[in-house]
Amino acid sequence: MDKKKFSYDALVGLISVAILGFSGLLLNILIVKFYGVISLGVFNQVYAIYILGSQFGSLGLQYSVLKFSAQFSHEYETLQLVFISGFIIIILSSTVISVSICLARDLIASVLNSSEIAPGILWATPGLLFFSINKYLLNTLNGIQKNKQYSYLVSLRYLALLFGLTLLCIFEFPGDMLPAIFSIAELMLFILLAFNLRQLFNLHIKWWSSGWPKRHLMFGISAFPGGVFAEANTRIDVLMIGFYLNDKWVGLFSFASMLVEGLIQIPLVIKRQMDPIITNYVTSNNYIKLESILKLVIYKVSIVMTVIAIIAIISYPFFTNYVLSEDELNHSWKVFSILIGFAALQGGYITVSGMLSQSGHPIAHSSYLLLVSITNIIFNLILIPRFGISGAAIATGVSFFASVIYLKLMVRKLIGIKI
Repeated sequence: MDKKKFSYDALVGLISVAILGFSGLLLNILIVKFYGVISLGVFNQVYAIYILGSQFGSLGLQYSVLKFSAQFSHEYETLQLVFISGFIIIILSSTVISVSICLARDLIASVLNSSEIAPGILWATPGLLFFSINKYLLNTLNGIQKNKQYSYLVSLRYLALLFGLTLLCIFEFPGDMLPAIFSIAELMLFILLAFNLRQLFNLHIKWWSSGWPKRHLMFGISAFPGGVFAEANTRIDVLMIGFYLNDKWVGLFSFASMLVEGLIQIPLVIKRQMDPIITNYVTSNNYIKLESILKLVIYKVSIVMTVIAIIAIISYPFFTNYVLSEDELNHSWKVFSILIGFAALQGGYITVSGMLSQSGHPIAHSSYLLLVSITNIIFNLILIPRFGISGAAIATGVSFFASVIYLKLMVRKLIGIKI
């Protein structure tokens, strides 16, 4: 492992996270200030559907291209075949899923007891189409270890979201148009990603007879459930609060959970650096060195996340009371404290959570994420009716902790490494 390159790419990634976190914070603040907590709740329910829909649109091919682009990053002609084969498939799948969700928007709104969700889904549909495609393009950059470009472009995505929201606020567009910012951001990101990867867009190459479409689909479909469960685990709480309670409580919960999600991006930056490195060590059968690297990364990131969690819990009431002057958000402090506390316990292990997929066990990876999602669903079903949004926070936190246990056991059993 090139430590200098790893450190530099991680630094660039952390700068990207700072931009992401700042943009996400401003998104929450602007929505609450200009549209209110209820609109924030509607926005986040549309966002949950948007995130889950993108997984179906991508068919798991973002994981396939991540693995194979890392494996063949130095074999240019093969890399072109890998890229273009999956790209054609994902355009088709993303179009089908985006149109299907748009047509089902009234039914979805009815299930979640919120009529404002339907127009929100309509405005987000173009964004959903490009979001699935952009997942594939971003993971291609990650696989060939163009981490600097990856970080810059992810940062631009969130700045574009902020730009779109600012325009809506200035021109006083209605709250049900808020999800349109996804469409603005993803179209801009697609153009930039296509430019950065332009050398791989070789449509003249005989990709259809190369065997790569089948290989992509086999790996992608194996990993696909894992992607769905991974995203579902971050959105189950929002959707179940929407089902059991109302848009206001979803908004209060979402304000806290989105801040936690922003902080979780810190170990995710390291994960993106680790994924191709794991693939390379596994390919070379150097498991002893890999184990020592994983343990060191987990230890260091766990310390950092614990310190951040303590500072964040202490600072949160000051932020909501004196910076935002929104007394209503005080109800979310308990939620924030529970979520960030469990996130700190999980933090170090997030960095190596792609271990099963990157070592050639996509089905095991999907099983691992399924277990986490089932844990989350069961505890939310039990705790939300009894304890409201605090119960949802506890349920999600328990799933964070359970994910660490499941990962440790499965990695040790399948790969023979203790983490």
